Amino acid sequence: MTLAYYLRGLYGLRLSGKLFGQLLQECLRELGFEPSLAEPRIYMRNLGCGFNCDSTGTLCMDPGQYIDRMEEAYVQHFKTKLVQRHRSPLQKGDHPELYTSPFLNEEEQEVYLSLVGSNQ
Repeated sequence: MTLAYYLRGLYGLRLSGKLFGQLLQECLRELGFEPSLAEPRIYMRNLGCGFNCDSTGTLCMDPGQYIDRMEEAYVQHFKTKLVQRHRSPLQKGDHPELYTSPFLNEEEQEVYLSLVGSNQ
């Protein structure tokens, strides 16, 4: 009965906006999103990023935990540790547009897309 009430409410009744908001809120919470303390209509999901202040007192995002999880996924998939950590943005003098490595086959593409997906 509740589902019928929601569906009916979503199409043209005075409560449709409120009911849609409640339905959206339930869906976002099921996906792991939490409302912001400052603005309850803004939903966020923690991807493992923390925040800290640099030496000038500027608030900065620190994705350390998130990067650690990505490294664990890499080790689990390739059964080897990373040789080195890279900086972002690119290191001085790095020109990826000049790389001449061969294109990936289908299996390698799936692995690549899986690792890129963990970035999101």
